[in-house]
Amino acid sequence: MIKYLLLFALPFSVYASKILSYNVYDRTDRVDVMITFDTPYEGVIKQKKSNSKIIIKLEDSSIESPRTKELSSKFLNSLDIVPMAGNTQIVAVVPPS
Repeated sequence: MIKYLLLFALPFSVYASKILSYNVYDRTDRVDVMITFDTPYEGVIKQKKSNSKIIIKLEDSSIESPRTKELSSKFLNSLDIVPMAGNTQIVAVVPPS
């Protein structure tokens, strides 16, 4: 039974884009985040906002392990990239203003 489930799930993991690296650039009026994938990303991007966080969900993407980047920017305090089941979640902790 488990073999059949693995065979069913394998094609979904083949089509997911893998995040290879990311860079954060602190500009004078914004913060830019550049993400590099192993294949062109064709998934769905969803965004949620709250007072202190911006959460971006990249569907059909993966990253090997969680990553955290602390920043001393007036626009961004920290950036977490977290693998989830078949997705990757990027959490930007922002100042209240």
